This record gives sequence, C-alpha cells and structure tokens, in this order.
Amino acid sequence: MASRQNYELFDPWDYVEDEYDTVSDPFHRHSLKLLHEFYKSYGSPPAGLKVLEFGTGPVIIYEISASLYASEIVLSEYTEQNRELLQMWLDRDPDAPDWSPFFECVVQELEGKSKEEVATREEKLRQVVKAVIPCDIHKDTPIEPAYHGPYDVVFTCQCLECACTSIEEFSGAVSKLVKFVKPGGKLVIVTMEGAGDNFFYMVGDEKFFGISIREKTVTTMLQQAGFHDIQIKSQRRDTPGIMDPPEYSDWKTKILAFATKNYK
Repeated sequence: MASRQNYELFDPWDYVEDEYDTVSDPFHRHSLKLLHEFYKSYGSPPAGLKVLEFGTGPVIIYEISASLYASEIVLSEYTEQNRELLQMWLDRDPDAPDWSPFFECVVQELEGKSKEEVATREEKLRQVVKAVIPCDIHKDTPIEPAYHGPYDVVFTCQCLECACTSIEEFSGAVSKLVKFVKPGGKLVIVTMEGAGDNFFYMVGDEKFFGISIREKTVTTMLQQAGFHDIQIKSQRRDTPGIMDPPEYSDWKTKILAFATKNYK
C-alpha cells in the first residue's frame, strides 16, 4: 500500500448494511461483551466519565455500555458522510439505521434489564453525546483543540490500521491519541491482524486496505507510549458463527487492547 485511500468512496449505508446486518454475528457480540465488562469495572453507574471515540465511522453501537457511565461522549470521524449518518440517528431521523437490536443485546442480554430499558438507553446515549466532530490522525492536531479533553477513556475501533500505511505511522498515531488520555485514564484500541502485511475489506463494490497489526506490536507500542496494565483480548476469524465470507475481507485476528496511562 503505497498511498492513503480515498475514503470519499466509503459508502456508510453499504457498510452498515453489509457489516452490521445482524446482531447474532460473534464478531460484534465479542466486542460488545468486552466493552460491557470494561465499563462495569468502574462500579455503579453513573461514573461521570468523559469519553472520546476516535474514528467512529457511521456506527454508534460501541458507546452503548459507555453511555451508562459517561457524562460526556465526543464522537470524531474523518468523513462527512459518516458524520451525517451518525447525526441522523442522534436526531431521531426515521430514515437512520436501526441500532435497536444491538441495544437489546447489551441492555437485555448483557446487563439483564427489561425490554423497556432499551428505548431509555437509546435516549441516554443521545443525551450524553455532546458533539460529532471531524478528525484526521495525519494532522498534528487530529481533532479541534476545544475537544482535547483530557478524557477518562479514549476508544478507537478498526480505524488506525486503515488510516496508516506503515507500522511507524500506526505508532505515531497511537502517540497522538495518548495526549487525549488523562493520567490514570484508559486507552482502548480495536485493531486487526491480516494473514500477511496487509488485509482488505469491501464496502459495497469498493475495496479498502489496512496494515496488519500483531498482538506483540500493540503491547510494545502501548508500553513505549507510557501505558501499563495492558490487557489483550483477541478473536480469531475461524470463531464459529462469524459471518464474514473471504470475498468480503481477509482479516485473520481481531485484537482488543485495554491499557492504563501512567501517572508519570
């Protein structure tokens, strides 16, 4: 991959319809369960957390658990079309994607609450999302200075490995996100490992690429960036039930890394 990709060709509707068409896919349930357990470790909600998601895409579901503990969530996204789709859901546009099956998964299955709580959680998330802002990891200032935090939790999911063209760029991107995490705060990274140096994924008829990131690489980067208590949770592509045909993508392992920023 010699050059960065043209994400103006990224169709958020194709992405949502292809990748998030069912909540039964273990790929999504794995991430939702780990995020549920992560936020549950903060104790009884609310915890007044400030949360930044970097590279949200058009997808709101990874903040469902966060919304129970957060007083403020900022969503940042590179492309205008993805930001527009997020805003449609926040504005209760009837044509927005229906994320209610994912809310049901978190609220009813993982938290053990009633069906009536599902709609309440959707409104709760809308209330705590304070902004949807542009971001660009290749800029010296990836997000507007007004939103630099610091944050209790910075979360990025399947973003950096696709925005970067080398391990060195990826490491530099992590170093930029570190600045938004308060001392003692958490950085949560979801990234992908391919069979080779790169992997691809399809959005409609468009092919996009990412660089392959390995578990050991993530751990080393986080240690060098000033983090400790690094926990890696992985999911292999051959997990039974994963609905991701080889013509759609060729990732090998999904990696979730949870890390705590040093005080010094």
